[in-house]
Amino acid sequence: MNEQIENDATSYVFVYGTLMEGFGNHRRLEDARSVGPGETTDTFEMWTHTGFPYVCEKNASGDWLDHADAFTPITGEVYEVDEAGMYGLDRLEGYPTHYTRRVVQVRLVGGEHVAAWMYIKADWHDAYDHGLTAVPSGVWAGYVRDLRALREDALGG
Repeated sequence: MNEQIENDATSYVFVYGTLMEGFGNHRRLEDARSVGPGETTDTFEMWTHTGFPYVCEKNASGDWLDHADAFTPITGEVYEVDEAGMYGLDRLEGYPTHYTRRVVQVRLVGGEHVAAWMYIKADWHDAYDHGLTAVPSGVWAGYVRDLRALREDALGG
């Protein structure tokens, strides 16, 4: 399946952070076709740092971050993008040094499964990342909405 995705003129990409609808980088997908919401069939660990999330694989994050009970399917959206679109996403995500990517299976809301590229944090040992906050639900959009509501409540809004 990986070879087919790598050689196609179009690819599916699974996004779970600021590229999702309603967030700041979604405009980068304006030429992409929305396939729909879904979640990964494999489990990952999700963390957030200064306004965007990271996902890591088991045993990839190091002892200080890797918690066996924190792995969950990741919720996001699937888009069909062309080569130019993937190139733009790779540049945005700092591929392959900041994020790497691999093909994951995504279960769409209707039950269909698709193979899609997903960006995964490349180097968990970078000191920059030690201020991370766990997102144990694997739903970054929900985490951000909850955080915004807490801030508004605290400010009397």
